[in-house]
Amino acid sequence: MQAYQVIQGLELVSGKLDKEAIIQETWDAGCDEFFRGARLAYSKLVTFGVKKIPTTDTVGIHMNNHPKFNNLLHDLQKRLLTGNRALDAIQTMADECSPDLWNDWYRRILLKDFRCGTTSTLINNVLKRQKTPEADRAAVPVFSPQLAHPAKKHMKKVVGKKFLDPKLDGVRFLAFLEQDTKTVSFYSRNGIINNNFKHLEVMLESMLDVFPESVMFDGEIVSRNFQELMKQWNRKTNVDTSDAIYAVFDMIPLADFHNGICHTPQSERHEMLTMVDEMFQEESNGKIYVVPKIIVDLDTPEGQKTFKDFNRTTLEAGYEGIMLKDLDAKYYTKRSHGWLKIKPVIAVDLQIVEVNAGEAGKEFEHTMGSLTCEGVDAESGKFIRVNVSGGFSHQLRDEIWNDIPNVLGKMVELEADAITQSQDAVDVFSLRFPQFKCFRPDKD
Repeated sequence: MQAYQVIQGLELVSGKLDKEAIIQETWDAGCDEFFRGARLAYSKLVTFGVKKIPTTDTVGIHMNNHPKFNNLLHDLQKRLLTGNRALDAIQTMADECSPDLWNDWYRRILLKDFRCGTTSTLINNVLKRQKTPEADRAAVPVFSPQLAHPAKKHMKKVVGKKFLDPKLDGVRFLAFLEQDTKTVSFYSRNGIINNNFKHLEVMLESMLDVFPESVMFDGEIVSRNFQELMKQWNRKTNVDTSDAIYAVFDMIPLADFHNGICHTPQSERHEMLTMVDEMFQEESNGKIYVVPKIIVDLDTPEGQKTFKDFNRTTLEAGYEGIMLKDLDAKYYTKRSHGWLKIKPVIAVDLQIVEVNAGEAGKEFEHTMGSLTCEGVDAESGKFIRVNVSGGFSHQLRDEIWNDIPNVLGKMVELEADAITQSQDAVDVFSLRFPQFKCFRPDKD
């Protein structure tokens, strides 16, 4: 079994179970090449610095050229090949390969996407079921900052001493300060490098020598308002992020982030941050600062009062909510009970007006990708039109996709953080982070 044959097989099926069956068969057949390629294609921390990858229609010299391709990947990843030299090396490699090997395997790795409706999550789910060390090592590394659980689902943990800090109304970014290359890079929570905050990168680069090792700062970039920030943060041209501020709330050694855990407790990590806060603010003229925290003991009446007052005042000040953090919490690159979040959630009933297909080449390309819903919110009186893509199971997506005529016009309940001004029209509103909750047949 060749890896390109696996890709070709995955392209021929649309169902999740069918794709999982092919990946299981690939694992059983010992096709390690496929899983090595998946780690290269889907790991967020592996980049090759190229976007346009040519196809080939000529039968090359070699049917299998893995050693040379691995050398090419190494040189691209380390930026030993860039610009025209990189493009020339890629074209030479393409000319030496068969169309199947290049178009359906090597090229997909360089594109950082297998483009066959398969995701790293689906691959990793199959590997998890093997329950072997070999399968664990074969899994695609998952890029993730530490995430919080909703406090309302874990009220038994809202006890004892906690840090409280405001939940900022911005965009989550991790800043990697790397000593070996003397560079600073901003990553989104999904592992996408963002180059739109050069002024913040330059400020952090000026502080590199202060830290004895490579570090990762975790924080939020905030702007005049959330909608203005969302317009700018992912733009390719006419970018203006000059008013963006980086609010840092955690830091760990970069090596610990790569290993998935930092054992240093939250209290010590915050103490280290407070030691550099003055430097941050002086060197950046206030553009970078450490988010302050207070400590409360929720087992005491005084702590409960402080907690309630803090929650109320942060919401009144326009923050998204509050965070509760254990003083001894480790930092995990996944969701952790060491962090809990409290924020208000609104519910809105809207009518389905469009059923949208999933994006081609992505996980939901052959089923429902999102619903377009609209209507007048009963409480605010505002006309809302929004696309919602979250909150659906795979089964529900398929059921909706196969019954579109009967789904159109149905009422649904959506949950969201807030009602926001639409960018399309002044009299149209949208929802921030909408999630499908349920159908409302009683309101059809």
